[in-house]
Amino acid sequence: MKTISILILSILSTTSLFSKNFEGYIYYSYKYLDSSGNDITEKMGVDNSLEQNYYINSSNYKGVNEKGQLLQLYNSNTNTYYYQKGTSIKSFPGSLEYPKEFKFEANVDTMTIEGYFCNSIIVTTESGQTTYFFSDSISIDYENYKNQRFGNWNKYLNATDGALPLKYIVYQKNYTRIATAQKIEFKMLDNEEFNIEKFSTIK
Repeated sequence: MKTISILILSILSTTSLFSKNFEGYIYYSYKYLDSSGNDITEKMGVDNSLEQNYYINSSNYKGVNEKGQLLQLYNSNTNTYYYQKGTSIKSFPGSLEYPKEFKFEANVDTMTIEGYFCNSIIVTTESGQTTYFFSDSISIDYENYKNQRFGNWNKYLNATDGALPLKYIVYQKNYTRIATAQKIEFKMLDNEEFNIEKFSTIK
């Protein structure tokens, strides 16, 4: 009986360890709605992204849209956040706290995304409101991201205990953007995968 108990504890500990070490790829598709709830995805897709190919490991992450444009890239070693604007890459220090306001509250809505049961929270900043759906099964150890204040990523991860969003709904003044994970892959990613030099000139 004692041996069985030790084995069970070992399994639980291992499961917990892996659940906080997601590394891999998430594919998000975007949908846009106008203020009346009408689908305007095709119209918005002319000047906006329709998908995000998101990659993350223990220290870095990046997102690239369907056109190969860099939506975001974060390097924890330099604590720098990058994004593409036109043909140039812009950078911000990860220590820059923006937005400054960050309030979150638990939300009663739940759903299952790609087989993962998700809870949700509502985040409010001076820029607007976003609802995030997340699963404990797709979580990271966010120690290496604790200094990323830009975009409130550190605060979001603290609020969800490291769980990555599998769906998020961003409410803007004139439209709503809905990003939903359509594919999730566990895979090892080398830090070279997140080399900003692979993209355009930094400005």
